[in-house]
Amino acid sequence: MAQKTAKNQTKRLVEALLVVTARKGWESVTLEDVAKKSYISLKQYRDKTDLLPLLVSYMDDRMVEGFSPSSESLLHDRLFEILMARFDAVQKHRKAMQSIFKGVPKDPKAVCAVLPCLRASAGIVIDRTDMTGCKATNTLILFGVMAATLYVWMRDESDDLAPTMAALDKRLKQVERFFN
Repeated sequence: MAQKTAKNQTKRLVEALLVVTARKGWESVTLEDVAKKSYISLKQYRDKTDLLPLLVSYMDDRMVEGFSPSSESLLHDRLFEILMARFDAVQKHRKAMQSIFKGVPKDPKAVCAVLPCLRASAGIVIDRTDMTGCKATNTLILFGVMAATLYVWMRDESDDLAPTMAALDKRLKQVERFFN
């Protein structure tokens, strides 16, 4: 019960962060803004960068919801499905996520807060798609695929995300020879 309550509180907190970020932009968001919007005390956090791990975890949860790949499907197809699920999840909060993706690289503390989380996200993808081989190598490859695809997503204004899907498919085909 306590775990479910914590999950609900995290969800409320992250959704408040996304609403405030969409309105004000990442660089202008404060913990006070998020606390007011979420009705949650944030005294345990030093600054907004401390919320980034919660955001990544929230997006990981959205990514894996309903993901159940066929054991008979190709690794390429499993990776494509789960990674597009992540882009679909961030698409719902496009304006906020674009602001965060633009702002975080400018802030070394934010980069340090988010990188270990992204490594863990890659681990989730690896585990959920039953990838074999060296996990460290696969993580680096997935970082590259996700970053290159994110670059396209940031500019993709289409309703169906066709350019993002094409970019992801292309990148996966370029690297699939590295996966065992």
